[in-house]
Amino acid sequence: APVLRQLAKRLQKEPHELAIYDPYYCNGSVKAHLARRGFPNVYNRNQDFYKMIAENKCPEFDVVVTNPPYSADHIDRLLAFLLASGKPWFALVPNFVYTKGCYKQFLSNVQRGEVYDGREPFYITPAHRYQFWSPDGTREERKAGK
Repeated sequence: APVLRQLAKRLQKEPHELAIYDPYYCNGSVKAHLARRGFPNVYNRNQDFYKMIAENKCPEFDVVVTNPPYSADHIDRLLAFLLASGKPWFALVPNFVYTKGCYKQFLSNVQRGEVYDGREPFYITPAHRYQFWSPDGTREERKAGK
C-alpha cells in the first residue's frame, strides 16, 4: 500500500480515488484486499481481458496492479498492453520474466527513452521466498510429473 499511496499523491489523488485495474480475475478477492488498505476503486471482473483489449472496452484506470498467469503468452500480451497504456503498473511475476524477449525489448525501449520518458523500472522483492497459492476451485488439480 505505501507505493500505491505515493502514486496517488503523485497523481494528486486521494487513495480512495485511485482507479486500479486488475485484468486477471481469480476469485475477486483482490478488491477486498485493496479496499482494506484504503483503495476501494478496483476494477476486477470475470471478463476476457484480451477480448476487452480487442474491443477497446478496458476500463479507465490510473494504475494496473495484477498477478498474471505465467503460462503461454500472457506475460507478453500483458506487457504489450501496459506499454501501450503509458500508465504505471505493478505486476507480481517470477524472476524468469526478466529473461523473456518481450521484457528485454521493453528495457531497451526504456533505456532509449522511447517509453516512460526513460524512467527505469524499479523492483520490489520479498525478504523471503514468496509462497504462491490458488484459491480453492480456481485451478485444475495437477498431478506430479504432468
